[in-house]
Amino acid sequence: MTLSGIRRTAAALNLRTYLKDIVVTNDGNALITTGFAGSGDTATYLYPLSQSQLYATNHSCTYNASAAASADGSLGVFIQDPTSPLQPLCKYEGSSGSFTVLPITGAQNTCVNSFLGTCRRPSLDASGNRIAVISGNIVSVYDHAFALLGTLPGGNTAVAVSPNGTRAYAYDSNNSSHTFDLTAATVSGQFQEIGTGTALAGSPGPGASAQPTTQSQYAVVRLITSPDGSTLFLAGRDQLVIQPAP
Repeated sequence: MTLSGIRRTAAALNLRTYLKDIVVTNDGNALITTGFAGSGDTATYLYPLSQSQLYATNHSCTYNASAAASADGSLGVFIQDPTSPLQPLCKYEGSSGSFTVLPITGAQNTCVNSFLGTCRRPSLDASGNRIAVISGNIVSVYDHAFALLGTLPGGNTAVAVSPNGTRAYAYDSNNSSHTFDLTAATVSGQFQEIGTGTALAGSPGPGASAQPTTQSQYAVVRLITSPDGSTLFLAGRDQLVIQPAP
């Protein structure tokens, strides 16, 4: 099968700006973030799929932002690069077509242009009712309104929420995955682990350092689940590991 393009739209970018992330929401829009070869803000674009034009948005999550969206397209979430002070997260609601700057802050690992693929994005369940945000090595879990529900214990370098929002899976760079019950009450603000961890079939590679200084420290492990929640996929610097979900 050969796929053919329907249309092509050029973005008005300068020589140091590049297209970065794209997520699609259920209102017929694609949200496109951009990065900058250096330090500085760049635009985020709204691209209506029925048109052939990019519209620059006016929200403030523009510092090399990375985006993620729920599978049903109802919610998009943006997290920015580390700055001092830490910058807020933003969200986009497909039902209203509105951007909101959130009253919480966080930072993905620094996404440096020469080390592409180093950004740690939020993880959402299929309906956008559970959102896991990893900032540094701390994982915080929020509901759709971004009320904090709890955190995950341990120094986790990757996280994924199951499609039904009942489980969170984390990778701790010791070649183990950990499972947390998001339906149970927290203890001292932390969700409790189910079991004691699962050894992986192979090692995806090291997780990124919270304050990387070398290329190997910029490598991240990305963790996602299959649409039915039965399988984990861990992609890292060394290999892709496919593992049954505990």
